[in-house]
Amino acid sequence: MKIAVGVSVLSLSILTGALVASREPVRTTDLASVSKPISAISSTISFAKTWTGRPVYQSGPNCFGTTLAGLRVISKPRFANDLEIREFLKTCEPVKVAEPGDVGVIYDLSTKPISEVHSFIVLDPVRSFYKNGLEASGKFVTQKNSVLFHDFRVGASQAQCDRFAEESVEETGLPCPTSVRYFRCSARAVEIAVAAFSFPEKAAWTTLQSFDTKIASAALLNDGPRFGETQEMLTLLSNLNSALEGLDAPAADSQFATLGYHRIESFISFFLFSTDDSKWSRAEAKELVKGLTRARNRLLTLGAKIH
Repeated sequence: MKIAVGVSVLSLSILTGALVASREPVRTTDLASVSKPISAISSTISFAKTWTGRPVYQSGPNCFGTTLAGLRVISKPRFANDLEIREFLKTCEPVKVAEPGDVGVIYDLSTKPISEVHSFIVLDPVRSFYKNGLEASGKFVTQKNSVLFHDFRVGASQAQCDRFAEESVEETGLPCPTSVRYFRCSARAVEIAVAAFSFPEKAAWTTLQSFDTKIASAALLNDGPRFGETQEMLTLLSNLNSALEGLDAPAADSQFATLGYHRIESFISFFLFSTDDSKWSRAEAKELVKGLTRARNRLLTLGAKIH
């Protein structure tokens, strides 16, 4: 059995993929984990209502990117890979009982280490919001958890788990092929980290955010490629790389470099798969990947923590 909805950089099986996680439950790191205020929960629920049924015009936005957008970590749904969502989950608090606004993550237990194959936002005790796959045909949906769990073969009880036992034991050696874990997350953890950046780091981060918005907008607007848009993005990358070259490498791991590195890895993965509905030609995608790779490599020298 192979369950795949997100995308793994390690395998680069872009059209299916899964993000790699540690065998242990995700733990908090030096990005402070904070309780989610009522206003943030309301904002997340409102986001789900707004985006349910909304069309997508280009492959890219997937469940992981939609989760990050719903939490206001990024401005709009886009493609997010394993590195980016895994790093963000480290800022979240694992919880046993999900509440509205919490994040659910479905793990494939047959991989070593276990891997995330889907994420969603909990709306209420029986419904969740998510994006189906990364293809343009995949929809933003509000769905009953019973349907979601059935689709991903999640057993809420041993009795349900036993329904899949014959096949899953043979294929995985486990009584259930998948499991779901819940996290209480907040964009504030990232906001706190960004607030602590130096002035030059903030300038580079703002440029990165602008690039982020352009990628997301391409899949969500039915306007075709705009004249000069690729050149604008290449200029942003040139400005970003110039800013990164001007930064001094820190003595220890850099929060700025770590956050930037994982975000750029998602961008690179996005451009590495070229689909028929892409608004960028293969040549344009190659040039964009070249600039992004330069930025990623520089962030490694600036102290990005990637494990």
